[in-house]
Amino acid sequence: MDAMKKYLGEDMPAYQDEAELRWGDPAEWAQSQEKLAQMGEGEFQRLQEEQESLAADLVAARDAGVAPGSEDADALVERHRASIAQWYDVTPARQLILARMYVGDPRFHEAYNGAQDYLLELVTAHAKAEGVDVDNPRWG
Repeated sequence: MDAMKKYLGEDMPAYQDEAELRWGDPAEWAQSQEKLAQMGEGEFQRLQEEQESLAADLVAARDAGVAPGSEDADALVERHRASIAQWYDVTPARQLILARMYVGDPRFHEAYNGAQDYLLELVTAHAKAEGVDVDNPRWG
């Protein structure tokens, strides 16, 4: 727990409690908690570094005008999906639902250096190209 708080923030235990209340029943929750329990300090540091790198790259891509649906944009979407997939299986629809949550919850804005809206644009374009009904994405 100390390593998790050190690298993922002091509020992480409270976020975990909130997430369990909201999503504690699905298999994805159990998968993520099992993986979390097995993590050591080095893995938490790696998570923090990967998140910071992704956020910086999103800002750089946004500022450079990388268009949703482009090869560079899709590479960022895949990196983002991989960051989630280390916890549980994530489909393009699930990724879209999560990206919408990042925009709707200001606690995620810092984690994405203010690029959460841009990430949502990229994820939406990618999900649409993958055949997801972006107006009504389904978790299952």
